[in-house]
Amino acid sequence: MSTSSVAPARAAGHKAAWLRAARWAALIGALAALASGLYWFAPQWQSLVGIQEAETASQSAADTPPTESRLEVILPPEKLAAAAIVIGHAQTRQLAGTRTVPGKVEYNHNKHLELRSPASGVVREVLVNPGQQVRAGEELVLLSSSEIGLARDQVLAQQSELEISQRELAFRELTASNLKELLATLRDDPPLAEVEQQFAGRKLGEYRETILGAYSKLKLAEKVVSESSSLAGQGIISGRLGDERRSAREVAAAAFQAASEQAQFAAEQQRDRAAASVAQNERLLKVNEQALVVLLGPFADHSPVMGESPLSDFTLRAPFDARVESRDISQSERVTPGQQLFVLANNTSLWVSAEIHERDWQLLEIHPGQEVTITSPALPGREFAARVHHVGAVVSPQTHAVPLVAELENPEGLFKPGMFAWVNIAHERVDSRIVVPIDAVAHNADETFVFVPVSGTMFRRVDVETGLETPEWIEITKGLASGDALVTEGAFFLKSELLLEHEE
Repeated sequence: MSTSSVAPARAAGHKAAWLRAARWAALIGALAALASGLYWFAPQWQSLVGIQEAETASQSAADTPPTESRLEVILPPEKLAAAAIVIGHAQTRQLAGTRTVPGKVEYNHNKHLELRSPASGVVREVLVNPGQQVRAGEELVLLSSSEIGLARDQVLAQQSELEISQRELAFRELTASNLKELLATLRDDPPLAEVEQQFAGRKLGEYRETILGAYSKLKLAEKVVSESSSLAGQGIISGRLGDERRSAREVAAAAFQAASEQAQFAAEQQRDRAAASVAQNERLLKVNEQALVVLLGPFADHSPVMGESPLSDFTLRAPFDARVESRDISQSERVTPGQQLFVLANNTSLWVSAEIHERDWQLLEIHPGQEVTITSPALPGREFAARVHHVGAVVSPQTHAVPLVAELENPEGLFKPGMFAWVNIAHERVDSRIVVPIDAVAHNADETFVFVPVSGTMFRRVDVETGLETPEWIEITKGLASGDALVTEGAFFLKSELLLEHEE
């Protein structure tokens, strides 16, 4: 090989070696940088992993159901002494079903009245004061009202119209009767003088002249005809004149007959019109009297005004024996229709209102007149009998219950409107039930439970379901068996301790 060909080959070999060395150096640098990055990121990764593990542990702890130890209460000696725990046993008893529901004492609506003014007017005189006992019919206030005066005047005017129409009817009835008798008498063709003498003192009205005048003309025509017949027989008068006189008699007879018929019809028609007028005036009088009664209202004195008494004055009276609970007016005050004047109440009989939930409808058979028992925290240790007055027919959409109202006799005045009361409603079934004293059952929200002894200082909560209740006993339908031991006194103390432990 020549010298000129060896030199390029040697240069190419050096270049390839340099390239390999450069690649190794770059690879070593990259590995060094990666190692440095991992060294910096490791603590951060450990921190993130620690936070996630802590959150997972916290969530697991929150989702963990309460342990049995949370249902137990341990009382140290000093708290055990303060709790005054009494241990008893669930037992089987013949239990008359009773449902106790809260109630409220109210006024008896039949004996409670907000007395209001029936019309606009002025207070003339106030006759009673608050707290005063009044008797039924006793005057409370004297008022003056132009509306009342005008209504009374209308009644008096209609009474006058009725009296006038009644006198008219009496006259028309008498006239028609006398006319009928007169016409019957005239059919016998009596002398005019006898007729006039017979009916001289009797009422005939305008028909006296009409009928007796026509009858007089008829009698005269008959007399002329009679004389003419005698004269014609003697030849003194002509036959023609006799015929004319007989014709005049026939005309007079026809006129009398027409007058009689017309008079009889007119007399009967006037009598009937007078009777119709009396009937109308009687109706109008009743309408005006009823309008006055409505305007005065049921508590005003409806006696007619006598003598010189002002038509506008009227009094309001107490409708029943009562006490004046409040007086809302004063002397000379102007009042408007519907304005409250007094509040009257008779509290010897009160109402107790309660609500019967739909879950009790099948259990309780409630009907008017049924006896219920009333108790009140204001009167501890006492029971009072009341009778169901009515039971509502509509279910309240808010409470899903129907109202019950019982009437409570209150002769001693022990109950006051607004007082709280318990209404104890018994049903007729009497069964053997597992029961515990009512104070042994504790409640928290929707939970119902009792406490059973575990040791001398430890007590366990046991959830139960309840049924019938009486003032002393409550049925246990689930959670206890007859003979099971439980805390009968002090359950409220244990409940407080249990709730306190849960809060801690």
